[in-house]
Amino acid sequence: MPTIDLMGGKLQIYQRGTSRFWQARTSVGGAQRQFSTKRESLDQASKVAEDWYLTLHGKFRAGVLDTGPTFKKAAQQFLKEYGVITDGERSAKWTEGCASTSPRSSATSPSTRSPPVRCRSIGSTG
Repeated sequence: MPTIDLMGGKLQIYQRGTSRFWQARTSVGGAQRQFSTKRESLDQASKVAEDWYLTLHGKFRAGVLDTGPTFKKAAQQFLKEYGVITDGERSAKWTEGCASTSPRSSATSPSTRSPPVRCRSIGSTG
C-alpha cells in the first residue's frame, strides 16, 4: 500500500506489512513521531491522523509536548534502584562503583577520582 500525504505533505499515513491498521507519521520539533490510527478505513484513518497531527503541533507550540523518556532519565532511575535490584548480592562499594562509571557522575573532579569500578551485569561473575 502506498504512502499518502496529508496536511500539505507534513503528515503521512501508510500501512505496514500485513497490518490492517493505518499508521501515521510526522516530524514535530525535530523529532520523527509515529502513531497507529487503529482504523482500517482510509477515510477514518485520515481524520484520526489529522487530529493527532494538530494535537501534537498545538502541544509543541504551547511548550507542553512530552518528549518521552531519555537515556539520562533511565540511567538515573537505574542508579536509584540498583541496590534493590541486586537484593544485597552486591556491596555498597560495588553499587557506588556503578554510579562512578556513569558518564556525568563526578562527585569529585576527574583528576582526583580513583579509577572507576566497573559495574557488571547482574548474574555475571568476576
